Amino acid sequence: MTSATAVISSVPPRVGHIAVAANDFMIVWGGYNDDYNTFSERYLPAETIMIYHTDLDVGYWTQHETGGEVPPGTSGASAILLAGKMYIFGGHTEDGNTNTLYCLDLQKLTWKCLIPDSELLPSPRDKFAAWSYNNKLYYFGGFGVNIRTGDYLNENGKFVPDTRFTNMMPQDRDREWNNQLLVYDIDTNKWSNPKCQGQVPLPRAAHTAVRLKNLVYIFGGRHGNTRMNDLHSLELETLTWSGELYVEGACPCGRSWHTFTAVSDEVVFLYGGYSTSGVPLCDAWQLNVRHRQWSQITVPPNRPRLWHTSCCTSEGEILVFGGCENDIFQFDEPNKHANEVLVFQLQPYRLQRQCLQTVYKHYTSDKWCILPKTLQDWLLKKKQLEIIKSKDNGQENVLPQGSTCAVS
Repeated sequence: MTSATAVISSVPPRVGHIAVAANDFMIVWGGYNDDYNTFSERYLPAETIMIYHTDLDVGYWTQHETGGEVPPGTSGASAILLAGKMYIFGGHTEDGNTNTLYCLDLQKLTWKCLIPDSELLPSPRDKFAAWSYNNKLYYFGGFGVNIRTGDYLNENGKFVPDTRFTNMMPQDRDREWNNQLLVYDIDTNKWSNPKCQGQVPLPRAAHTAVRLKNLVYIFGGRHGNTRMNDLHSLELETLTWSGELYVEGACPCGRSWHTFTAVSDEVVFLYGGYSTSGVPLCDAWQLNVRHRQWSQITVPPNRPRLWHTSCCTSEGEILVFGGCENDIFQFDEPNKHANEVLVFQLQPYRLQRQCLQTVYKHYTSDKWCILPKTLQDWLLKKKQLEIIKSKDNGQENVLPQGSTCAVS
């Protein structure tokens, strides 16, 4: 992505952003922070992406500017990484919900607004779930404008109105939860709203989805005033819903704004969220889909997160970033937005990484010359980065030539 990389000490706190993992990197875009700039829009700058690096065994951030047809500042969108491109769809902007699809080329750092060759488009929405399969982008559910306010894809799916508030901004009134399945075919540049078989989950928003091979698992989310803890699967070859899946033993409480991250082809990691009783959650769970069993994981206490992101690197590190730390609907006190990265490791590191960690810890740098050059370079860059971080004065620092963010 770049050969001379500026290291920054921290990134602005945020909620409602997106994050995707690419090899050893986490790419972060968008979201908002009410305290980011009192005299400007609350959405974070859309032309900027942040990269969190784990390749040197020391987490650090770099900032990258993008160009082209840059989207507006957005929260509650989705991001899908596919073939070196990041697809951003939907979300909420200063003008309300949107249904625009953008693509960021991660090599050129250039945005393109995609104009589908479809007669009808999805209705504008946010807080939905997304995944990819066979060069198609899939979206399920969400919260958005009344489907009857325009000509939108509406062949299949149900919409449930939210009638709680009448004093909101005009662009935010008369919104609905839905359980539509939407598909964007990259090859044909067309949207569709296919009919599914089986028992479709209730309309919902702020839920999560994870794809394991040809099955997608949907968990939780908000429907009306209820935050659910139901689990469903969708078989992607036949588009057949399972109905609610029975899971053995104890299970997480109902929640929305949580994360649900694949660790392997059988294991999914759940973290945080927001309960029906208005409690920001800090619990962690592991779901084994083959055995249909939840197990709670012991994690450091008192780190609640909601509307955060989570992704898993190629080393198996689960990176939880951003989100709100207190009750997002408690309007008599400021929201506490996070910019900390919480790292969870559910499986051992690769043997090479463990060996390099041992060498770095127990052997001085004058002994590294006996190692292959690629391993020497890794150790030297790690050392330089730790020196930079130890002397951090809030200014940008530059890593040596060759420190790259490569996305395949």
